[in-house]
Order: sequence, then structure tokens, then C-alpha cells
Amino acid sequence: MKNLKIKKVALGLLLTGYAASSAFATLDSQTNDIILGNEPVFTTMTDQAHGLTVRVYTDSAGTTPVGKNKKVKVGNYVFVKFKLDDSDGDKLNDKAAILHSTIEVLYTTDKTMVEPWTFIPQGNLEEFDSKYTPATNEAQFSFKIPTAMIGAEKLGFTILERTQYGMPYTNKYLLVTDITDKSFPLKADPGNDPRNPNTAIPDENVIGHDKHGPGDIDDENGVFPIEGDDVKVGIFKYNADGTINKQQNYKISGTPKYKDKFAAIVWVDDKTKNDLVDNNEMEKTSSYTMKWYLTGEYKGDDGQAVTASADELKIGITNSTGTNDTIVLGDAATTNAAKHNTLYSTVKGASNKDLLAGIQGYKLKVEAD
Repeated sequence: MKNLKIKKVALGLLLTGYAASSAFATLDSQTNDIILGNEPVFTTMTDQAHGLTVRVYTDSAGTTPVGKNKKVKVGNYVFVKFKLDDSDGDKLNDKAAILHSTIEVLYTTDKTMVEPWTFIPQGNLEEFDSKYTPATNEAQFSFKIPTAMIGAEKLGFTILERTQYGMPYTNKYLLVTDITDKSFPLKADPGNDPRNPNTAIPDENVIGHDKHGPGDIDDENGVFPIEGDDVKVGIFKYNADGTINKQQNYKISGTPKYKDKFAAIVWVDDKTKNDLVDNNEMEKTSSYTMKWYLTGEYKGDDGQAVTASADELKIGITNSTGTNDTIVLGDAATTNAAKHNTLYSTVKGASNKDLLAGIQGYKLKVEAD
């Protein structure tokens, strides 16, 4: 019996020891940091990293391009399209709404990009729309160009490369300052200010003078500055001291004469709407190329008549503020002046007829493009 008790005690100690040793045998360890995936990257529709595809259309459906060398106008629509390239399989959410707070449109009326930029948050954009197709990871957003952008020389935007979930779920802010430029966006880390083109951000000096395109554009997107119903071109006479009388538009009144010098001025007649260039209205002549024409018919008292041709008038044309924006009628010389009509001896009327009295009897027309 004594031996049996000893054996039972020994067995109990053995089992107790086994249990204790079994508990201490479960070892574990965990990483010091969380598991990371890959940063999301936006690409153009042709798969160029950190780029975006921009198209400008005349309609909200995005079917009719503005057209090559045609001016972008108020009421046109800007479409920004891109693909999400995320090697972990992270996605955006419905209509890419997670991106909306990172989208901001910016524009300036200064070609040199020195003047301050105006910013429009996504929530204030006209007819803003966005789409996302999870199956193809293709996304886009669009907006209507508002009246406030009349005269804008540069138009851009910001957007953050990100997904709804993932670690990390953000990558770079993409900054575009000129949607007509073929270069790629400026990349900025989140936490820095990518919005203000006049503020230095990583790897760049002040970018207020630098153009950053979206990466993928098209000639059919049109050209700037942005036009609207208030953008006009007028014909104004130079004063003797070389200044321009902007308070008489010869489109409205006045009789042009030989030796007169005229300027074509393009401006935004949005303040007084009086067909005159007032002090507080924006002039855009430097962004345009002018073409001058004769119009109408000259009829002599003998019954002969010559209609003006559709050919451009190229005599007496010079550059001042814009291209071909100044014209002198006849010979402006004060001494040894030629007979005015002789300057136009090579100018023909319709059907290649000779002019009867130079450019007398015709109206003067200018086109700005």
C-alpha cells in the first residue's frame, strides 16, 4: 500500500509538471509596426503614372470637343479622367466621392502667372459630376466653366491620389496649373500645401511662373483665354500723342479717314456693357491675333462698282499690344507722303477687280482669333 501511495504521488507530480511546462511552451511575437501595402497611383488613360487625361467639350455629355485652335468658352465642360493603379487591389468608393474634398480648381487671368490665383473648391463648382467604375478602376470628374472665368489665361486643379481603404491609402497631391500644357503635374506630399501656385512645395522653387500640365491633352481641347458673351473686339483711334481713345468705338460711331491710325482692342465688357473700354474692365488684346478686312461695295458715279474681296488686308499693319493689332490707313507720313490710293494698287476687289479709289468707300473690319 505504501508503494502504491508513493506511485500515486509521483504520478501527480509528473502530471503537474507536464501541465506547467506545457503552458510555458506557448511562445509568441508580433511586429513592431503595422503591415503596409503599396501607395495608390493615378495614371492617364494611356497608363502614364502620376498623370491625368484632360478633355474639354462643348456639352455636358462629353461628346463634342471644343475644336483645334477654337477659344474655350464659358459654358464648356472640363473632363478629368484617370485610372487607379493600386497593386494591393484597394478601391475608390461610389462616384469617387472620397476624392471630392481634395479637388480644387484654380485659374488666373495673367499669362505670366504672376497675378494671384483664384481657387474654387469642389463644392462650389458648377454642374460638378464624378464617376467611378470598380471593374476597370477608371474614374473621372467634370465641371462647367463659369462666367467668373472669363479672360482666364491658365486653368488647373489639384487632386489627391488616394483610395477609400488601404495602408497607405494616400500618395501624392497632383497639381496642374495649365490644362493645355503637355507636361506632367507637380507632385506634393499630403500635409504640404499643393494648392497655391505661388507657394514653394517640396522639390520645387516658387511655381507661380511654371506650367504644370496634366500629362495627357488633345489639340481639340481648344485654346485660351476663356471667352464669354462679354468678350468683345472694337476699333479705337490713336490720339496724336500715341495714346488710344478708348471712349470712341468706331464700330459704334465715327468715320475712319486716310492717315488715321487704329487699334483693335479685345476686352471684357462686363462692368458697364457700353461697347467702350472702361478703366475697370479687363483687356486681353495680347492674347489675340488680328486680321483686317475691307467690306462692302464702292460704286462710282459712272455706275462702276467693285465689291470688297474676302482677302485679308495686310497693308499698314503692325504689332502693338497684340499681333497685327494696329493699322494705319493710307500713308501716315507728314512729309513726302505718297498718294494714299497708290499704297493699295496691289489690293484687288471681288472677282479680282481693281479698286477704283483705293480703300475709300469701304468699311474696315477686324477679326480677333
